[in-house]
Amino acid sequence: MSVRYKLTYFNGRGRGEIIRMLFAASAEPYEDIRVEIEDWENVKHKAIMGTLPLLEFEDQKMCQSLSIARYLAKKFGFSGKTDLEQFRADMIVDCIEYATDPMRMFGNYRLREYMRQIARFTHIAQGSVTEEKANELRTVYINEQLPYFLDQLEDLLKSNNGGDGFFVGEDLTWADLHFLCFDGRLDLYVGLKDPLEKHPKLKGLVDRISRLPRIADWLTRRPITVF
Repeated sequence: MSVRYKLTYFNGRGRGEIIRMLFAASAEPYEDIRVEIEDWENVKHKAIMGTLPLLEFEDQKMCQSLSIARYLAKKFGFSGKTDLEQFRADMIVDCIEYATDPMRMFGNYRLREYMRQIARFTHIAQGSVTEEKANELRTVYINEQLPYFLDQLEDLLKSNNGGDGFFVGEDLTWADLHFLCFDGRLDLYVGLKDPLEKHPKLKGLVDRISRLPRIADWLTRRPITVF
């Protein structure tokens, strides 16, 4: 099968992983171009707004991770079957992004050297805090913010089939895949090995998604990276 799509992103999960998850779920072949820090300066001229990910196909170039993911979700059948399901999937993705935002400051500190190198070659300034402040923010996130976010997300999950299926309708959507990526960030960025211990419905969702054959295959063979 010929490859139509070419995805360029740094050699990490980050904002490129939801896109890779959609390619995995759809079994659509693509070229997974991973840029190392030392090579970014030679690649950045191709990037729109000086950022990655970048998706190329036919004569199109696309930037912004969630815009790319939303497009592919519709293209591959993971956006929801009705207008209401599509709205709900988009809403849940935005809720997950809201839960992700606070970790970026202290998460960036945990990966500070890597992020500092990226910042040298992009037009986007990276957040910078001291180690003491990063630890303070992490503690607040773990003890106060994250439990609230997970409670809210679990309630959203339980409102659909009692929480024993997916976030939306009867089938997998990009909202489920985005939550799987979020769960991975709680490990990589926050250092939590079992963040869903007190949220069994969300934990069950992650287990269900991870056992889907195409997703399980991707989780097994994807490269081990810093972020």
